[in-house]
Amino acid sequence: MMKNLKLRRFFPFLILIGLAFLAGGTTFFSEALQTQVIAVLKEYLVQLKPMVGNIYFGLLLLSFMYALAEPFRLGVEKALKASGADDRGKLVVLRGTRLVYWLVAMLIGVSFIAPAFLAKVFIGIGLFGAALTLALQGLANDLIAGVMLSFSPKVKVGDRIELVGLDVKGIVSDIGYVLTVVQGDNDVRITVPNRELWARAVKATDSQ
Repeated sequence: MMKNLKLRRFFPFLILIGLAFLAGGTTFFSEALQTQVIAVLKEYLVQLKPMVGNIYFGLLLLSFMYALAEPFRLGVEKALKASGADDRGKLVVLRGTRLVYWLVAMLIGVSFIAPAFLAKVFIGIGLFGAALTLALQGLANDLIAGVMLSFSPKVKVGDRIELVGLDVKGIVSDIGYVLTVVQGDNDVRITVPNRELWARAVKATDSQ
């Protein structure tokens, strides 16, 4: 992992540390600026002192979650291999579980370091999530249906299908995350939301 770290990514951090050292620990800048920087640093240290224990336990928990991340990923991959899902479905679930894992780890870590801040974040996330859910309800349903189709496929690419209740007939040319593409008669391209494909009865003829 260390070989993937690039020193240039740390340049902003090193520059800030260097400026703080020059301003507070040397005579490179004026005495007035040096005094002001030292006062600011002392003020921050005084504010951080009561939180040292919380910060330590928060970082300790994040380190523990980091150590468990790889075994967790391997366990999810093993479960997905046994599920029989297609590659696209496995990729969606793997990325989704990884995102949820780190979100939970960060939230738990922040709950130790800054619980008051986390409470405000939860309120903001709740309001934003409610608005986003209403705005993207159809898209979310299509995405969930796409994942379900990956684990319990009703059709596959190349099948000739007919959706009961919809004027959709043709050969399945692609099954995406949110849409399924059907090539109809006279080369008409029909896109079907995955929630419709999942919810409706499908008459399918195997491609073979």
